[in-house]
Amino acid sequence: MKRVIAVSVAALLLGGAVPATAGQAKKTKQTQEGSVAIPAQFADGSCFFGLHRRLNLVAQRQAQGIVGFDFDVDPKTGGGKFKLVPSDESADLDISFYQGLGDLSDPAGVPANIPFETREPGGESGVVPPGYPIAIVCMVSGANVDFTYTATSK
Repeated sequence: MKRVIAVSVAALLLGGAVPATAGQAKKTKQTQEGSVAIPAQFADGSCFFGLHRRLNLVAQRQAQGIVGFDFDVDPKTGGGKFKLVPSDESADLDISFYQGLGDLSDPAGVPANIPFETREPGGESGVVPPGYPIAIVCMVSGANVDFTYTATSK
């Protein structure tokens, strides 16, 4: 009888612990490292993401790190927070999330995008826009700057 009670109590204790963790999904984390060699500043002072995007269209995505750096965004991080941190705090890095890179038949066309551009040294932070599977990192000021992008799911 004591065994039955002990097993019943243990089952109740364990059973009470399982529901507390069963509904919690493990957060997804994405980390991407890269570098940008030279700035791509547009005439108005903003980052010229289109320069990297168009160069990469022609180079079949083999022009990484010259005037920008693109990477695939983990869709599980959509809606979660991101942070872009440059290795050189005096550099100004921006990031834009794209629904696609476009195509060579219309290189002047701009795919839907959501940019994060603060005009100050450092990187960017914010919320990863869901449905934008490609990110481009662009540099307004600095030279040969490494960066780390991290994002986590909600």
